[in-house]
Amino acid sequence: MAPNAKFDPKAKVFENIQISFHDLHRATVEAGDGVTLTGRTFRNCILEGPALILVLPGTRFDRTSFGVDDIRSILFRPVDERRAIGAIPVADCLFEQCTFGVVGFTGHPNFIDAMINELGRPQTLGGNA
Repeated sequence: MAPNAKFDPKAKVFENIQISFHDLHRATVEAGDGVTLTGRTFRNCILEGPALILVLPGTRFDRTSFGVDDIRSILFRPVDERRAIGAIPVADCLFEQCTFGVVGFTGHPNFIDAMINELGRPQTLGGNA
């Protein structure tokens, strides 16, 4: 894996690269591709923060490590479901066999609930559910 290797911000496929999500977002904006990372595929990548990702429709995670024991520690419920200023929006992206480090995620409440349901349910205090 090439740490912080040079990359083409307009590339649609990233493989075997270690990259700062913030650097990728900034380079994408500077290249004129807009503020949303759209239609990208990341395979076997290490994606580093600190960063907050706004997960938009069409984005999928396949065999991905989020780098935490409790998925709830990196999920943030938005106050406004329509936007999250300061977050990096990703739409129609695939993250396959990737590892995230120091990255939080936000999005529609359905996304947050699905992540909790699939990757770890909150435990009830007192032992009774």
